[in-house]
Amino acid sequence: MTGKTGGFKLSRENIREIQDGLLRMSSLKNKPLVRLFRFAISDNHPVVQFMMLYLILSEIHKNQPGVDRYILKVAPTTPQSLSPYTKNLETIYTRLRNEITHRTNVGLKTTMAEIISKLDEFKQIVHMALKQIR
Repeated sequence: MTGKTGGFKLSRENIREIQDGLLRMSSLKNKPLVRLFRFAISDNHPVVQFMMLYLILSEIHKNQPGVDRYILKVAPTTPQSLSPYTKNLETIYTRLRNEITHRTNVGLKTTMAEIISKLDEFKQIVHMALKQIR
C-alpha cells in the first residue's frame, strides 16, 4: 500500500500511523480539531488548507505568540522575520497567515507561492500538535 499527499510520499510507517490514528479516533479528546485537520488536508486550495491548519494551532495555543513558541519548539530551524506592525519576531507561518488576513502590501500570488512551498512542512507541524493533545 502506498499513498501520496502534496509533494510528500507516504511511507508504510506513515500509512500505518494514519490507520492507527483513525482506529483510535473515537478516543480522541479533541475530535473537532481532528475533523478540521482532515477537512483541511482534503481541500484542493493551498491557501484554504494553510489557513485552516493555522486555525487549529491557534485553537490549541490560543494566540500567535503561543503558536510561534510551539512551532519553534518542534521545528527550531523555522525561519523568522520581524513583524512590520508589532516589531516582534514571527515565524514564517505566522507571517504568511498575517499576509493573507491583514497585510495588503504583499501580493497574493507571492504569498500563495510561499504557502505552497511550505505547506507539507506545516501539515507535519500541525499533525504533531494534534498527536500531543490526545
